[in-house]
Amino acid sequence: MVNMLRKLAPRFLLSWYHYAISFLGALFFRFPSRNLIVIGVTGTNGKSTTVDMITRILKEAGLKTASLSSIRFTIGEKEQRNALKMTMPGRFFIKSFLRKAVGAKCTHAVVEVTSEGILQHRHRFINFHTAVFTNLTPEH
Repeated sequence: MVNMLRKLAPRFLLSWYHYAISFLGALFFRFPSRNLIVIGVTGTNGKSTTVDMITRILKEAGLKTASLSSIRFTIGEKEQRNALKMTMPGRFFIKSFLRKAVGAKCTHAVVEVTSEGILQHRHRFINFHTAVFTNLTPEH
């Protein structure tokens, strides 16, 4: 049923839907990225590795850090495998994750960002301090 609605709905309506959901997630979790230095990592290949390296560098520098990638989610010293099988989870999940990072007194968050996530406005209402672009190949 949902797939049929997606096929029937005009593209601009779907875009507005995704944008609205992103806004509601940010509103519900009180715009958590305003309290963090957020680094977004995007590109065709190497995103997860780059997220991991940046996170390790920040931790070695003594900064309390959170990271979200297709491999794992970490907040401070707590780490769990990404069982969602999504590189960039949904809008509410991301905002909730960032709120938990703020609650854990993290100062930095490193987030893997995908082109599909951008199309679905999952990155909206996240105040990115820095963007890292790993590469671009013809599949994009």
